[in-house]
Amino acid sequence: MSDLKKFEQKHKESLMQNIGSHLSVGLDDFAHLMGFGKKSKSSKGEDKHRISISDDKYDNKIISQRK
Repeated sequence: MSDLKKFEQKHKESLMQNIGSHLSVGLDDFAHLMGFGKKSKSSKGEDKHRISISDDKYDNKIISQRK
């Protein structure tokens, strides 16, 4: 097999893996949205670090008062 054929084969495999992983995450998110399953892997740990808008505004107000 020539180098070009090997490269094309690896590229196709990589492309299919990327499409498969994005499709899997999308289906997990859709299932979570519809209430059918657990949280998706992509949102794990994000909720822990998420700040609500009201908390952010409150913190900004305190910081501006201290200045």
